[in-house]
Amino acid sequence: MKIIIRWQRNRWPARRSLAPPPVRTAVLGSLCRLPENGQLRVFPEGWSPELLAYAPESLIVPARTLGWLARAVSSGQAPLPSVSHSVVALVDGEAGRLTEEDRAMIRKAWNVPLVEQWHSDGAEPREARPCLHAACAAD
Repeated sequence: MKIIIRWQRNRWPARRSLAPPPVRTAVLGSLCRLPENGQLRVFPEGWSPELLAYAPESLIVPARTLGWLARAVSSGQAPLPSVSHSVVALVDGEAGRLTEEDRAMIRKAWNVPLVEQWHSDGAEPREARPCLHAACAAD
């Protein structure tokens, strides 16, 4: 048996084309201060027609706002169907933690991975825990 292997240069795409495409991310509220760019926009007022027009694939939202938003999306009061990548809940002493009911509403609204991001005002993030809609492990 004879096997012939032919190697041709430039048959594979460039490395840059193998990277995942950027994700449109919306930051709701003013708890998180991130610089805006083409793929990240801050919406200090929360849900708005501008947010719907931006069609984010990922959300970064204070925990207390996220519970409300997930309930509104699940009931059809605030449609936001474009979220398909992830949801980050910003958690601190003021924003509180997500409840099991909040996680269930987030799963019902978007069914995407959920991460609780712990942070302090003006400080570096302390902890990030993936929740994946299950009860988070104790600290």
